[in-house]
Amino acid sequence: MELLGLRLATCSPEQAAGQVLRVAGSRRITVAFVNMHTANLSCEHPGYHHALSNADILFNDGLGVELAFMLLGTRVISDLPGNVVIPHLLRKWRPDPCRVFLVGSSEDVIRRAGSYLMESFNNVRVTGTKHGFFAEQAEHELVKRINGSESDMLLVGMGNPRQEEFIARNRDRLNVRVAVALGGLVDIWGGKLMPYPTWISKLRCHWLLRIVQEPSRMWRRYLVGGPVFFARVLRYRSRYPGETAIAQRFS
Repeated sequence: MELLGLRLATCSPEQAAGQVLRVAGSRRITVAFVNMHTANLSCEHPGYHHALSNADILFNDGLGVELAFMLLGTRVISDLPGNVVIPHLLRKWRPDPCRVFLVGSSEDVIRRAGSYLMESFNNVRVTGTKHGFFAEQAEHELVKRINGSESDMLLVGMGNPRQEEFIARNRDRLNVRVAVALGGLVDIWGGKLMPYPTWISKLRCHWLLRIVQEPSRMWRRYLVGGPVFFARVLRYRSRYPGETAIAQRFS
């Protein structure tokens, strides 16, 4: 389906993981997630829109995107944020082990995230970690290090737009089967942010917990960015009424 010029896949979490693995069986693949914030950024920065469009698969992330598609006259099958899709992907990975390289956050957080992955998934081996605050001139060496680790999967959590732009810029040089831009999930794995409680997930108010945990960073993203996002969706609907839902067969 199409949202503000971005084509998103909609399916169940199990199907999402299966689709990634199917494509990764024959070629390298890049994956990203689109929520209200990333959609807003893509409208404001053409370079970022290109980076997202350059990903092989984009998944819908969050209640805001789900409501946007309802405004456009269709529905998503399931919410597909990284904290849902990636565990399915890791559990389905064959053959064992899945060799994972992690990039993002601070040095101590990314190391704890690596330990969390190996403790939580018996088939995961973390081949390396790198904090997300490296200088631009160090990028080439990081790509060489990732390739030298012979990793199957690269998980990048440096925030938007850096993570998607890093993957898009280096996709032809990265020798990994799957490269995923996963946002703040590394901070949850690394203990910097608390995981979403069950009641938060049931009420679909993950945004509220993010504001509570990071008020100075998140209040504007949701309280200002939310209305801006829906205004853009409504304008998009009026301008391109025939292109609001490219793939209706999933509905």
